[in-house]
Amino acid sequence: MMGLQALSVMENVYGSRPSAMARPEDSRSSTPLRHFVDAKRNMKEIYKEVSDHITDSHAFLCASQLVSDEQLSKVEAFKNQVRGIQDVLERDHMKVAFFGRTSNGKSTVINAMLRDKVLPSGIGHTTDCFLCVEGCEGQEGYMSRQNSSEKISTTSVSQLANALAGERDHEDFQQRSILHIFWPKTQCHLLKNDVVLLDSPGIDVEHDMDEWIDDHYMDADVFVLVSNAESTLTRTETSFFLKVSAKLSKPNIFILNNRWDASANEPENMEVVKRQHLEREIKFLVEELKVMTEAQAKDRIFFVSAKEALNSRILQTLSTPNANPIVEGYQARLLEFENYERKLEECISQTAVRTTFELRAKQGRQIVDYTREILSQVLEAATKKRAACIEKRKDQNDRLDYLKDQMKILSLESKERIKDVSEQSESKVSATMTDEIRRLSLLVDQFDKPFYPESLMAYKEELLKHVEAGLGQNLAARCSANIKQSVEELQTQMTERTSALTPEASNERPEGLLFCRDFDLNYRFNCQEIFADFKENIEFHFSPHLIPMISSAVAWVIR
Repeated sequence: MMGLQALSVMENVYGSRPSAMARPEDSRSSTPLRHFVDAKRNMKEIYKEVSDHITDSHAFLCASQLVSDEQLSKVEAFKNQVRGIQDVLERDHMKVAFFGRTSNGKSTVINAMLRDKVLPSGIGHTTDCFLCVEGCEGQEGYMSRQNSSEKISTTSVSQLANALAGERDHEDFQQRSILHIFWPKTQCHLLKNDVVLLDSPGIDVEHDMDEWIDDHYMDADVFVLVSNAESTLTRTETSFFLKVSAKLSKPNIFILNNRWDASANEPENMEVVKRQHLEREIKFLVEELKVMTEAQAKDRIFFVSAKEALNSRILQTLSTPNANPIVEGYQARLLEFENYERKLEECISQTAVRTTFELRAKQGRQIVDYTREILSQVLEAATKKRAACIEKRKDQNDRLDYLKDQMKILSLESKERIKDVSEQSESKVSATMTDEIRRLSLLVDQFDKPFYPESLMAYKEELLKHVEAGLGQNLAARCSANIKQSVEELQTQMTERTSALTPEASNERPEGLLFCRDFDLNYRFNCQEIFADFKENIEFHFSPHLIPMISSAVAWVIR
């Protein structure tokens, strides 16, 4: 009977019906972890747009005069905050933290998930520091110490992290130290999808667990308690998670009952022991920690053998026939380990997206909403200002059109008035000039220069100057006052009319724009040209009508 069972198990594992364990790595492209990777990529693209939006908004607001200094400073702070979030997004990953007592198989569980013996494992207290496994590009893995960029070969993991090794400087490398192990992403789909695995020393060898939690686990998305299926939960394990639960709001916890292959030695008690473990662990998760419901708790407890899973996967990688002994429940435990991985992947992806990106999404929304609010205020103020400017411009255009019409009318009227004044002045001067010409003899009689025939030309020039000056003085005395009064009245009328058209708030009044100053009227007569064709005759001649008068005079003298 046992032989038939063994053949059946071997057929299921190695026969024509392939196990899920034998799926190639490429078939896991639809893993739930892709949800996180896709969300991270989308979040980075969104924040790139947010960054461009904030940068453009900041540049626009700097050029605008419609925002306060406080609002501008807030937007500038958002600009720096977005840049910081973008840097954080480059480093964001899913983090799974493994806990358990010494020798419960934490490192073996991680190695099985990595499908290779990466971390030191074995009997006794093996892991003596924190080991953070991350993915790297290329085909070669390496290590680095805490706060150091030096790359160390992964062959030194045992010397640096194994508590059994004696080559380590315990003063420089304490249990709180962390050793970063970078393993090729191509060799593990967990690392390829931005998962970080954190191994820890046994929680029963370190009493200052608060520092552990604060230093390494506050950013963990999922906690995996690796328990020994050969014993029940201890007070140390429950106490540790009570501390975790007190510091974190409802942490996601998985419980692995490792070394379940020991149950094959007592198949008759397998179900009883399994039920005892389930009852105790469900009570711990639901009633003591209060982090989930009973239905959820049943989906977070698994019974596995990490050692069997690791050996099976190494042999599959090497394409070597399975040399492990076929024991009771072997395939079921392999499938249970796969089920645990699947549930873990779903949980960490959903949790990481919710915890890691929900905060980023809220921050981005707050930044965009606040910036949009400021831009809305600027738009509202600009719209009001634009409407006011349009209305003012319309009023000014209407006013300008009115002024143009009025100035055109004023210009025409002024031209007509100037023409009238000019004609009146010309008529006045002409009439006065005619009258003065009739009285020209008076001006000649007033010329008192002696006459010398030998200096006739000089005498003529002096006489013409005298006549010219006299005419100018007489015309000025008789015409200038009236003409000046007419011009000043016209100028006053033009100023008053222009002032009525000019806005009261104008800084420049028409008086400052008009040519206004006292002036004198000059009357110029070029007598030299007027009398240029005049030829004087100063020879003595008797006039016929004077002969009787001369004869009488001569007769009188003779007497």
